[in-house]
Amino acid sequence: MNIYLRKDGRFESRIPNGKKSDGKRKYLYVFARTKELCIERVQAIRESDRSQGTCPLTMTDLFSEWYRSILHRVKESTAANYTMKADKHILPAFGNLLVGDITATHIYSFITDKQQAGFSSRYIADMVVLMKSIFKYAVQTYQIANPLDGIALPKKKNLRFSFSTKQNRRLCSST
Repeated sequence: MNIYLRKDGRFESRIPNGKKSDGKRKYLYVFARTKELCIERVQAIRESDRSQGTCPLTMTDLFSEWYRSILHRVKESTAANYTMKADKHILPAFGNLLVGDITATHIYSFITDKQQAGFSSRYIADMVVLMKSIFKYAVQTYQIANPLDGIALPKKKNLRFSFSTKQNRRLCSST
């Protein structure tokens, strides 16, 4: 969730709210005098959106349904990659939960657990992107609120290079 302080002293947040006919995102804008009030209003809107649709499936069932729907569109190796990530990471964490019960808090907890387990930011981001794809299908099929809207992916760690010799420095600076 992004909240900005406007020049007029109010706080503003925008919430994705569907898509326009040209495929671009539509936004719902929320304004408040304080940041806390803005957060409360955004959360109230998200709660009301969540109650619009329900999905009677568990995450395991949703993954199976989604997987069957994309199988004809992806390469065999991609499908195998999706299955591996789901079986090893996503389904053990979310498999028994009802799709409608999964929240942003669950997602951030999942990301933190994977970071603490030593997985790279890129690998974690790949898992989250896979989950976003699954939930995008659920949103289209069951009209539920997407708990992954606004989820920030882990930042990549900057690699630091050191030059140990003058020759290496000359080689790198000449390019």
